[in-house]
Amino acid sequence: MATLETGGTLRGGKDAWLLVKFKVDDPVVQEVFAGEVVPFGMVHANHGSRASYLMLTPIRVVCANTLGMAHEGRQVDQYVKVVHRGGARIRLVEAAERMFSGIVERYKVIALQYSAMKARILTVDEFTASVLDTLAPLPEASDVASSRGFTAAMNRAETRRTTLRLHWEGGRGHAGDHSAWEAYNGAIETLDHEEGVFTVRGSRVESMLMGRLQDQKQKVADAIYALCRN
Repeated sequence: MATLETGGTLRGGKDAWLLVKFKVDDPVVQEVFAGEVVPFGMVHANHGSRASYLMLTPIRVVCANTLGMAHEGRQVDQYVKVVHRGGARIRLVEAAERMFSGIVERYKVIALQYSAMKARILTVDEFTASVLDTLAPLPEASDVASSRGFTAAMNRAETRRTTLRLHWEGGRGHAGDHSAWEAYNGAIETLDHEEGVFTVRGSRVESMLMGRLQDQKQKVADAIYALCRN
């Protein structure tokens, strides 16, 4: 099911981690993900907190910095803390069984969704409804207190919509086929890299992995895939 990817110790053995990479032999998954199936599964034992942490992470942990990134970006439903007290070993095994069971099946579902996106060509109206209106809705005058505020909100929305269109039509690696897949990837590229267009407070990496930007990614994915099911 998985192979050992990395492992190591830090701070004289006070931190220790073990990272595994899941093996998914399903041909659809292999085609979609090109052999790079994430997230990784990680167990991290920390002497200072007297606990072990079990998580799914997209970060390939190789050092203290990447270990910290994995913790910063952890998602609530993909993370378990097991305190080092009676029965900790059994509870850690049970937590691993709950978290990692069915991961292959989950990735099969994701791969099928991505394949459907690649096969679906969007019209301009469909792109507008699923991407632009989801991530950059135009403001209503009644929702803004002043005319100056409305103008600023409209300009901000139009800038976002223009940027999203550019990434749909000419994003990295795009064939320019106006597929739902390219609409999705263009939206992700915009959210991740257009810092002046989609601003966040605090850590951008944290927001991309578990904050507002991650929420926006999920919303646009749901909106695009809803079109692909029709």
